Amino acid sequence: MQFRTASISVRLATIVLAAIAVLVTSLASETSVLSDLIRKARRDQIEAVVESAQSMVSGLIQRAEKGEMTTEAAQAAAKAALGSIRYGQGGYIAVLSFDHKLLVHGANPQIVGRDDKDTKDQNGIYFTREQVKGAREHG
Repeated sequence: MQFRTASISVRLATIVLAAIAVLVTSLASETSVLSDLIRKARRDQIEAVVESAQSMVSGLIQRAEKGEMTTEAAQAAAKAALGSIRYGQGGYIAVLSFDHKLLVHGANPQIVGRDDKDTKDQNGIYFTREQVKGAREHG
């Protein structure tokens, strides 16, 4: 049956179904774009937080190098400041040493000092090993 000879109800149903298909396709595309934008905004937010934290720690290092404070005092101040940083919805800073020891954990200060070398995530990945490896390779 051709569209021209179809009944009005069949023609209307065809037009409505075509419009729905276009709408669903458009919505799927927009959802993908929106998801990418949200991911980029989150990444940008984290980068800004990390840059601010690095700047703050660099300032403390400089003060220790000038003799304005001891190295231990600078380290303690850095740990306290980093541990208090919050961003977004539940974001916090955690700092690992190259030997996988937790130096700062903003969400759970009770675990500071723990060796996380053998800690796995829900997928069985040694995530701190990956983080330390990335830090060694990329700074």
